[in-house]
Amino acid sequence: MCWSAEVSAAFSVSNIALSSLLWIRNNKRDRWYVLAVSPIVIQEFCQIVLWNHIGQSQFSCGDTNRLFSLIVVLSVSLIPLTWTLFSIYGPEHVAHRFRIFEKPMIFTAVIYTLARFILIMNSYVGGPHIGTYVGPNHHQVWVDYLPYYNSDLVSQFMAFLYIGIPVLSGYLFIRPRWLGVVLISIAVLTLIPTRLMLPIEWRSVWCWLCCLYLLFAVVEGGVIKDRVPSR
Repeated sequence: MCWSAEVSAAFSVSNIALSSLLWIRNNKRDRWYVLAVSPIVIQEFCQIVLWNHIGQSQFSCGDTNRLFSLIVVLSVSLIPLTWTLFSIYGPEHVAHRFRIFEKPMIFTAVIYTLARFILIMNSYVGGPHIGTYVGPNHHQVWVDYLPYYNSDLVSQFMAFLYIGIPVLSGYLFIRPRWLGVVLISIAVLTLIPTRLMLPIEWRSVWCWLCCLYLLFAVVEGGVIKDRVPSR
């Protein structure tokens, strides 16, 4: 998260504790929530290490920084896939008319994730040796490996799918529908101000979204009851 290893550690412990609670409780879609946010839990833990090996610029980073920067970027690249799996298998009901899209959506998410992994690894191996550094507001600035390809089209296309796959999956499959609206709203309403206020540091700050999802999951799974699904 922000500012220091201590703050990242506090968020990491909170995320792990809430994830453990959901996994043990195993009510309704609890474990699917854990799967959906697991990439963010992983990167939050990695940020603790990064704070202890942080660079003052992206080019002044050691091998430990570069390794954990790579793990962070690879882990968050899994979010479209884990969210798609949550959207399909988490709800107790899926509208029958959308079931035909389940396998194509999973296939699309898998192909996207593999393509992103290949692009990132190719840049990591063949590109400049860069890592995570401290931004102007003392948040971490993660590595962006895609500019290595000098193609705005590649970067924009990957960014579009990164958002588009989870949103489409949520719309098609999450029932009751209000649940999908709430989950997508949490993402959008935290993303927009974060990107506006912290244009180069937003990725590392947006991770506190994970805590909001896990807190919502604790309440939603223990208090709110599903109604008959809308078709």
